[in-house]
Amino acid sequence: MILPIGHQEREVRRLPWVSFALMAICVLVFLFTDTNAPQGPADGDRWETATDYWRQRAYLSADAKILDRVAYDVAPSQRKQYLATLPDLAVHSPDDEGGRAAQQAELDRLTDLALGVGPADPSAQTPFQRWGLVPSSLRARSFITHMFMHSGWLHLFGNLFMLLLAGPPIEDRYGRAMFAGFYAISGVFAALFYTALTNNPDVPMVGASGAIAGVLGAFAIRFWSSQIRFAYFFIAGFRPIWGTFEAPAWAMLSLWFGNELFQAWIGDAAGIAGGVAYWAHVGGFAFGAGAAYALRASGFEERFISPAIDAQMTRFSANPVLEDAMAMREGGDAQGALELLRAEWQRDRGEDIALALWDAAAACGEAASATPAMLAAVRGAAQRGELELALRHWSELSDHAPSALADAATLLRFAPQLIAENQRERAVVALRQAVDPNNAATTPGQALRAFELARDLDAATASLAARRALQSPDLHEAKRAKLQSWIDEHGGAIAEPAAPAPAASAPPPVPEQPVPILPVFDEDGVVELARFGRAKLIEARPTSLDDEGLHLALEGDRAARVVWSRIQAVSVAIVANLASRPILLIDLLANWEVSEAEELKGIRLRSDRFDPRSLLGIDGDAKRAFASLAGRMLAATRGQPLPNPEQALGNPFARFESLADYERIVLEVAE
Repeated sequence: MILPIGHQEREVRRLPWVSFALMAICVLVFLFTDTNAPQGPADGDRWETATDYWRQRAYLSADAKILDRVAYDVAPSQRKQYLATLPDLAVHSPDDEGGRAAQQAELDRLTDLALGVGPADPSAQTPFQRWGLVPSSLRARSFITHMFMHSGWLHLFGNLFMLLLAGPPIEDRYGRAMFAGFYAISGVFAALFYTALTNNPDVPMVGASGAIAGVLGAFAIRFWSSQIRFAYFFIAGFRPIWGTFEAPAWAMLSLWFGNELFQAWIGDAAGIAGGVAYWAHVGGFAFGAGAAYALRASGFEERFISPAIDAQMTRFSANPVLEDAMAMREGGDAQGALELLRAEWQRDRGEDIALALWDAAAACGEAASATPAMLAAVRGAAQRGELELALRHWSELSDHAPSALADAATLLRFAPQLIAENQRERAVVALRQAVDPNNAATTPGQALRAFELARDLDAATASLAARRALQSPDLHEAKRAKLQSWIDEHGGAIAEPAAPAPAASAPPPVPEQPVPILPVFDEDGVVELARFGRAKLIEARPTSLDDEGLHLALEGDRAARVVWSRIQAVSVAIVANLASRPILLIDLLANWEVSEAEELKGIRLRSDRFDPRSLLGIDGDAKRAFASLAGRMLAATRGQPLPNPEQALGNPFARFESLADYERIVLEVAE
């Protein structure tokens, strides 16, 4: 037995009220109907009564549905012969025609009761017949009501557990209103699919599984690479075996869909009327996956759904000024709303106020006046580790106010992400802003990092970054020479800022003798700029971690502690030649942004010397645990992720054949 017990997408921005409401309605409906709910594979006691009555009087004329139920477990090729033998086994054969006619009338009455077409009194029908979906007797309301009916506690809890796992992350991405509509349409489509393909049209279909299958289909597309955790239990011989494992959503949900499709097909091929609506699962999952793919591929989710959710989260903030401003905008007083938000921004520098102020200013054509607020929103999202959200805010800011400059550290986090997404032009914009002369807080180390990222993208931006780094009087001479070589080779067309003219009373400066600088090229013809001459990384074994830092065991069992705020970058990569098998390294770098440092300093953690699962207190795959540990360290240090945000989090980990290659390419240490 294998059961899903969790997945990586546990964090949501708002409580999933729609998912909770759907679960509550299902429970209440079940409690209200359970005492009268029929049991059994057919339609409850009425079908059993009619079937048993005919089985004892098989000489009577019976409805085809009665015959199907009597012979449901007989192979289709042998059913006719089997039914022909039953009249000879009858035990209630009447002596006259009157008695036989009375028996026939009673059988017809019982059949009509089972079919729900006998008495006009609705109480003669079961709750499933009244509110479930009966393909042979369709009612419009049944396409909705069947989703809230369940045939037993196991049926109910199984469906609600799957909804609890998959519903909240989809509701978080699609928003409450759209998720509710998506859920309902998935259920209706699943019902239509079942109605068209079922081979048992008189049996009511009940349950939310068709709609939930649609949510699973959306989950498979929207979170295809997310790891789902499963618990397993089986018995080998007389020995129970249990445990947990993780697998990607695309693999496990594809297997589940394939199984449902196979079960539906084999049931039809064998002529078996089962107790599970497999065709509803197939239809619901196919609809959910197709709809999610269309929303993603068309850009509808990114352009309309995500901004709408952000706006809703702003609108329903606890700050009453936001609601007042929204009411003013809806009443046509956009300028009044802008002034109200400007005043509130002076009092409360919260991110919700910042976003509302920016939105109002943009609506009034005054976006430039709200750039400080939007810059604060960009910085806040980046510091929380929500890089995608921060990048979306910054992109909007750059489109409306190109002269607004975010801090260099944030921009240098954007650039690798944009390069990975093939948004090279926007990556150049981020790097150019990072080294803009008006971005006064940019350090020489950050300028060097911008140079490294820009030199393969845009020579002009790389030259600008090199010039910015050269302004540092403490820059190491070897680095200074290499930067100047790049400028001489690529940046000649860029005019340097004019130096201020000397005062009239000052003597003319004595020119220094020019120092010949030879360009340093690597074998690919690109200037090789090693930021550090050597690396001094202390190997340690982590023993525990908390919100303030990491506790370590050094050589000789000496204890040490590193504070998160001292770490400027976190580098994660697999290196092949350190041991008999590849080793994952996590390097915590303390002076990554220091331009004048000749020696790179930090702490090195090796995967062969500790178990990240025991450190984090979790179970599951060790590789995913290392990725979780790296993610926690990046969030705690707010340092630069190396080689880039994706690979630092194991999507996938970068791999190098030698330590020298890793330190030269990623850590920028001279060989």
